[in-house]
Amino acid sequence: AQASHVPAFATMRSSGVVTASASLEEQLLQRVAALETKVSELNGTVHLLSSSPRPPPAAVVHDDEAALSARSSVDVGGAANGHGAESSTASSESEGESDDSVARNGVLLRHVKHRSLLPGEASFSRTGYTFCGSAWDAAICIGDPSIGAGGSCLLGFLVLLNTCIQLVFCNIVRNSFTQNPYDSDTLTALKWWRTGVAQSVDRVDLTTQTSLASRVCHFYEAIPVSAEQMTMANDVEHYGWMLNDSGPVLCMLALTCWFLIIMSEVNKGLRFGIAMLHITKGRTVILQDEEGGMVVQSLALGHMLGMVAVQGIRLGIAVALGLYGVEYLVYTTSLKDLLLNAVALEFILTIDETLFELAVTDQVKIFVSRLKPLQMLRGPGWRGADLSAIMMTFGPVACCLLVVALRLQLALEERKAAWDAVCGGQRHFAVATDGLGRMHWSRTVKYADNLGEKQGYARAAVDAIIWNGTEGVSSDTAIYTLTLDNLIHRVREQTIDQAGVLTDRVDADANDDASTGMDWAMGKAILRAATTNKTLASCDDFRPYCFSVEMEGVRARQWCPVTCGCASMREGLLLDGPSLGCPKSCQEQFQSSVHTHPCTPTVATNVSIQSDFRAYCNGLTTLFDQPGFKNAQLVELGGRMLEQGCQAVVDAGYLGAALCKGQTFTARSTEERQFRSVEKLCPVACGCDGSGLPGAKRNWLQLSQLSQPTAKKVLQMRGACNRAMPLNLDYFYMGRTENGSPMYRSPSADFIYYGPDC
Repeated sequence: AQASHVPAFATMRSSGVVTASASLEEQLLQRVAALETKVSELNGTVHLLSSSPRPPPAAVVHDDEAALSARSSVDVGGAANGHGAESSTASSESEGESDDSVARNGVLLRHVKHRSLLPGEASFSRTGYTFCGSAWDAAICIGDPSIGAGGSCLLGFLVLLNTCIQLVFCNIVRNSFTQNPYDSDTLTALKWWRTGVAQSVDRVDLTTQTSLASRVCHFYEAIPVSAEQMTMANDVEHYGWMLNDSGPVLCMLALTCWFLIIMSEVNKGLRFGIAMLHITKGRTVILQDEEGGMVVQSLALGHMLGMVAVQGIRLGIAVALGLYGVEYLVYTTSLKDLLLNAVALEFILTIDETLFELAVTDQVKIFVSRLKPLQMLRGPGWRGADLSAIMMTFGPVACCLLVVALRLQLALEERKAAWDAVCGGQRHFAVATDGLGRMHWSRTVKYADNLGEKQGYARAAVDAIIWNGTEGVSSDTAIYTLTLDNLIHRVREQTIDQAGVLTDRVDADANDDASTGMDWAMGKAILRAATTNKTLASCDDFRPYCFSVEMEGVRARQWCPVTCGCASMREGLLLDGPSLGCPKSCQEQFQSSVHTHPCTPTVATNVSIQSDFRAYCNGLTTLFDQPGFKNAQLVELGGRMLEQGCQAVVDAGYLGAALCKGQTFTARSTEERQFRSVEKLCPVACGCDGSGLPGAKRNWLQLSQLSQPTAKKVLQMRGACNRAMPLNLDYFYMGRTENGSPMYRSPSADFIYYGPDC
């Protein structure tokens, strides 16, 4: 072993590394130290050349042929022996870091250094930007000889096409999908619709007696008009206007995911652009490592600027689409559209990947897949967590909260304003204007979920005509009208009051006569539809509905007037007018019995024990506890009347006068509510003796004791009564004069009328 080292020592000595005066041991130690220094300098340098076959090159140097030939002339075959290797090493060392590549068969290969990072390189990432299958990333291959001129032209066209498609989509989203559907103009139009159309009496459904606003806001599918307003109200109600409603929650989730997608796209563009700036400027050189991967060593300035411009366009599209997408999602009106819109926005950003997958050549796909990640500066971080990762984690949530505070909250307030404009406040009423321009309003029937059942009769009748109707023949469900003019001007325009003149004062089930138009089969179908009770079979079954002020009560009194008590007091019915369903003949029959009770205090004191009086009191409390007639004071008065009798009417003041006159007024309105008067049951309390109405009583006995001349002046009659009206409906009958003329007193006891014309 020592002998084999002697030549080497001699060579070392001849080189002057070891001094002549040193001993053999010292010479060995010095030589070992010199070798360790040399090894340390060469540590980590590994040539990727070996005797094994190499994979085919995927890229070549973008140099001219002369430079490539010059590099190819380097002989690397002598590296197999020790002396050749030493010569090659010395040559490589002399070149230094300026050119650490060698050529094999005309292909420039890159030396890969495996060593620790130097202090100045500590901020570089070992992974950097990783290329992906995208038209944006594939743009780096443009001009590479390995994909050919045709492949470069096609790739350039695809990048341009991708840019144009995404820009067009951005413009469409900005112009068509970012408008506020609840802006001030829309809210104004909705308010005009509500005040001018939705509450108009012309839009009241005659079958169900419901207003248009009521049907719209309950999303009645068979509505003939205002479908747009109904759709908007439906969307707003299902979306909600509170942050914890389903719509805002889903919107916040969609915004968070959208910001994730946008920030991912922006992050790719920024990392690519920054990595481009860290590549060595010069000729475009792409090397191949021993694993077949492609390493971008340097780029020409024009190539680099082109890639930076492409990534700038990519960033601009991502940022613009991100902003427009936020407006699009915030102002999406329905829940299902919110999900679809979020997916549609994400689709726009994947067009580059779709084009790469479908239209890029296989050479470009292989080239991009073999490109090694670009090195770039590693950003700041905290205990292993990169700033980029932190931003990608918390950035979308922070952006979503910012949008909620600046945009979504305002959009929700506008949704609430739209709901109030269409469906806010009272909806169950209708308005009309009289000849003087004064506005009148009345309550309509409250919408119910069983509205379809209330129209069951009408729908069944029309369906029967569709399939079985015969011209000129009436059926159990519909009456044939001879001419269309009669149908339009007589049938359609006939009111409930007018219908009361035509009907008889008998129950339809007791006089089932189709020839009179009061066929009980038809009446029963109408009543069942109005009450939504299909088990009722006779008028007695419909008795509970007789006291209702709703449409079921009107229909019950129309078809079963005797059962409901339209002509008597025994049922306690106070709704006896034709406009309320009772036939006019029943009202006349009831009024004809007004004079059967003499005007004596005895009746007034004993009437409290009569069944008719108790029925009246119960009917009073029932009537004035219903919508449209609600009056708590009259309900309380009905209870006192059960205890105190007619004296409660006298003590009630103006309320008692209202019972005597049979009319009361709604609050702050000139419209009166007509009902059956208590005058027949309490004639003295109502002033049949001339004492006046409750609250304005006068001592009639003192007037009768006046001197004869004074009495004549007080009771002197002047003029003639030419009023063409039944005075017994509005005035109290006092008896007859000496010549037999009837005498009446006004309700206020201020005037007395008599004479044959009255």
